[in-house]
Amino acid sequence: MTTHLGPEPAYCKIHLGAPLTPSQWATCWKYGWDEPTTMARLGHDFGHNVLLVLIALAVIVFLVVRRAVSS
Repeated sequence: MTTHLGPEPAYCKIHLGAPLTPSQWATCWKYGWDEPTTMARLGHDFGHNVLLVLIALAVIVFLVVRRAVSS
């Protein structure tokens, strides 16, 4: 289900001045404040996906090198 909220309020884009009210915070949250930033998402993806592959690859390389040296 897709909902279209309309244009994002200006106070969500540039916040200058008084603190946001709870309803303004809730509105901004619905417009994407809960979405991770690009770097946070990339860091999460690296830590949960790429890092596991690199560890597995390192173990395989270690075992191959160890077998080649011992033969």
